[in-house]
Amino acid sequence: MLTSFIHNCRSIYYVILLKQNLLILKKMKSLIRIIVINIVLFISVFCLVQESSGPYVIKVKSLSECKNTGTHSLIIQIKVQMINKTHHAVTSNITSNIELNNDIRVRTIAKFKNGGADKWINILDVTLKMCDAIERHQFKNIVMDVFKAAGEDYKCPVKKGTYKINNYTIDFNEAFKLPVLPYGNLTSDILFYSLKRNRLVLESCINVEVEIAPKN
Repeated sequence: MLTSFIHNCRSIYYVILLKQNLLILKKMKSLIRIIVINIVLFISVFCLVQESSGPYVIKVKSLSECKNTGTHSLIIQIKVQMINKTHHAVTSNITSNIELNNDIRVRTIAKFKNGGADKWINILDVTLKMCDAIERHQFKNIVMDVFKAAGEDYKCPVKKGTYKINNYTIDFNEAFKLPVLPYGNLTSDILFYSLKRNRLVLESCINVEVEIAPKN
């Protein structure tokens, strides 16, 4: 049965995308929505696993603003440098001219491509409220540590202002907490929208380029 599932896994994944079942999540309570999203993401990643997968290290290749940053009310300047096999040094200057609360929507669009593939495969496109996206996600501890490095205690909503960190060390592998991942490249756009007069306005966007490489 497992062999059959793996054989049909990619088809199952595309059915999930084509039917746009993630739209149903909008009607669910936040905690349930987070759980379902993580299950869908797990299935998506599992479907991408072929022979080239196993213990891994996360290498952040670039983290920069997108070409279209909207109103640019949220100015995000981040420099990431890999200092060893597991850790990155992060320097950032983030200025927010708006309060970051649950009126802000965070949309994450992610694509994956393994070493031998010619095309990117869409694996995630989901939108969450700002505070929910942080507080109920595995990256919460990193966010809290980053705020401490900036001399602030994390609390949502986040007030307007400028937040700076210098050469803060982060282990992104600890954030994923998965035993294996498929090797390849991951690109993700993280878009920040504000809800104004019942319409979404793009305030900022950052792009993250990541390589998932063998651990040894």
